Amino acid sequence: MKFKYVDGPVYCRYAATPPIVNSKLANEYGIEAPSFVELDQGRNVKVRIVLMNRTRRMTCHAKVAWVKRNDEAGGAFDQRWRVGLSALSLSDAEFEALLTNFVEEPESPLELRERVRDAAEDISPMAFPGEELRIKAVTMPVSLIDEIDAGRGDISFSQFIIASVKERLENR
Repeated sequence: MKFKYVDGPVYCRYAATPPIVNSKLANEYGIEAPSFVELDQGRNVKVRIVLMNRTRRMTCHAKVAWVKRNDEAGGAFDQRWRVGLSALSLSDAEFEALLTNFVEEPESPLELRERVRDAAEDISPMAFPGEELRIKAVTMPVSLIDEIDAGRGDISFSQFIIASVKERLENR
């Protein structure tokens, strides 16, 4: 697996749910970032990546693949650690955009936060032609799943949920 730096900030927080791989490229590429904080290897994280000269952002889940002490600290950020994030839950199109934003040197250190939703919120999300699809894992009570199954008829579970969420968002 190749770990690369991105051309902008990387924000993350620990996450309860693991990443769901949506692209074969998730097995080939990961993100490397300098860090002031030693992240817990093997933990799930939610990641917000700022790309394209700080003009676009993407958010996904990942796994902390490795954490290495940086014995050469004192560089641009005096970071003590290097972190590898793998199993990025990006779609093929999102990965293609990410691949064009890999650089030789990091722009800024990884920032561990309580919420990544607040990071770079003034920057527009990455846009793609058409609607980009990504598998998401949601934990629901079994009673709610049973209630949905009883009322959805022949519509697949995921189609029913997507339609319900879209309707809810449109009627806010």
